[in-house]
Amino acid sequence: MDRKRALERIRGLGWTMVIPRMLYKMRRKKVMKERKVFDESISGTIGQIYELSKMWIEDSAGKEIQAMLKDVKDVANNFIFTNIHATLAKKAEKPCIALMAHFKLIFNKLYVCLDSFPSALLELLGPIVKEDTFMQQDYFSVFEIKRMKFGPFGLIREMSQQRVKLILGGIILMRVLIYSFIMRPWEAFKQDKTKFKIDKLLNIGSILYNSVMGLFKASVPAYDNNQSFLAVEHVTRPKRNPLQAVDNFVPEKGFVPVEKDMTRDSEIINGFYAGHQLSAFFVSHKKIAEELKPLIDGWLDALYQKVSAANND
Repeated sequence: MDRKRALERIRGLGWTMVIPRMLYKMRRKKVMKERKVFDESISGTIGQIYELSKMWIEDSAGKEIQAMLKDVKDVANNFIFTNIHATLAKKAEKPCIALMAHFKLIFNKLYVCLDSFPSALLELLGPIVKEDTFMQQDYFSVFEIKRMKFGPFGLIREMSQQRVKLILGGIILMRVLIYSFIMRPWEAFKQDKTKFKIDKLLNIGSILYNSVMGLFKASVPAYDNNQSFLAVEHVTRPKRNPLQAVDNFVPEKGFVPVEKDMTRDSEIINGFYAGHQLSAFFVSHKKIAEELKPLIDGWLDALYQKVSAANND
């Protein structure tokens, strides 16, 4: 009798080990299938998001962006001094004020025009910022990936408001507004490239870029080894060739942007001036510079609310 009970107990223990393994394999097979479908469709989705975002920004604030690039004078000479003295700081005051006035106009227009934010764009953005979805392979930077929380099989977990804002801002502000419109206006507005001074664009782009990055760094902590528990096939890979602010840029005054190690927790886009290289704006005129972050954060909050509402419908 005791032997029979012992055998029954062993059989029972066997099933308690086998069933979880079976369930895990079934779940893994299902998720891998979902990942394959996601990977096949997401590149097209991201492309549509990029194009619709470009159209919306141009319609909403295209004139204001062009006015900023045309109006702000001598920014290449007035912003990029590391150890700036009083005379140069005073000389930079008017360009700083003028640039901030343009930033305010641009973000005010983008804020007001959220009322006409394309429903098609909302439908595309919503799924990529939901929990239990994946991140696109070879698209996001190490900076963005290290600020996500991953669950089993590489699914995103704990998509807080700040993480959603990081994804939305990384796409629309970084890759569209800054990279496409400010750094490549001849492509965005279909104009003659020779009309634009690259060093001037780099200064304006660097100021906005550093302001956005400052928000992200302060609000979304990085997690080292946040994918170390995942099997290789479930790991989200960063973009192989990170975006470059400017291609083959040789600065007129010898001021070279600080090169970052893009394989570590550094940047979303490489090749912009670091904040300490723009002390005329961020240090000497700190009070003016501090007006920019609330504009950016307020717009991202409004966009987050809009995308969240669409997800809940």
